[in-house]
Amino acid sequence: MRRPGDDNCRQNAIVSERRQKGTRRKWIVRTLLGVAVAIVAALVVLWMVVHHIPGWYQPVYVPEVRLDEVRADATRSYSRFGDGVARHKTFEFTLDEHQVSEWIAARERIWPESGGWVPPWVNDPLVRFQEQRILVGARVDLDGHQLIAGAYLSIEVGSDDILVVRLERVTVGSLPVPLGLLAHPLVRLLRMEGHDLDFVPAPVADSAQYFRNSEPVAVLSEGLRRANRFIWENGRRPYRIEAIKIGDGKLTLTIEPL
Repeated sequence: MRRPGDDNCRQNAIVSERRQKGTRRKWIVRTLLGVAVAIVAALVVLWMVVHHIPGWYQPVYVPEVRLDEVRADATRSYSRFGDGVARHKTFEFTLDEHQVSEWIAARERIWPESGGWVPPWVNDPLVRFQEQRILVGARVDLDGHQLIAGAYLSIEVGSDDILVVRLERVTVGSLPVPLGLLAHPLVRLLRMEGHDLDFVPAPVADSAQYFRNSEPVAVLSEGLRRANRFIWENGRRPYRIEAIKIGDGKLTLTIEPL
């Protein structure tokens, strides 16, 4: 025979079980909503970080009225370097980041043959000479998205008189990009495939040739290594880089003619 208290206990148990199920459902719903909000927030932050324009990216534009001035400056620098090598005495050669960025910005209008040196999806490139490193930046077009990319390079003269150029890191907006993801596309770009290297400046052509003959991953991890010996094309005069100083917007090379 059932007792009156049994029915009450059973009803209480049912109510308690329903409450527990309701609490679990609320907890699950709240958790899923929290996860969804976190994912959306992360995507928004990621979008903002990737599309962020870094403070160092201030593209240089050279108006037509200054083309002759920029051309003359590049010619003077070229002649100054060649004259220094010809004197057979160690000398310093200094470049300013704004000066070099102007040469790059005006390159196609000053030297038409340079039109193919930079891929069409790379726009408004510039350089920054930061503390012991060179920052090369540009606006890149990836599937209709325009992003600011930066490549941080270090250059040093090794104890064995080998010049070593390393890619320290790459950023898109404010987001660092693992170098492993860039090995093949980046080296393909640096190899300048499809370009006639006879019409490219000697240092760039030498680097491109190096990348064409090297393993991509090894190049990115070990850096570009080459003998510290160069030939100045006018007069076929040899020279080496004795020291490199980078910082405060300046690149200073100590050149030793051989």
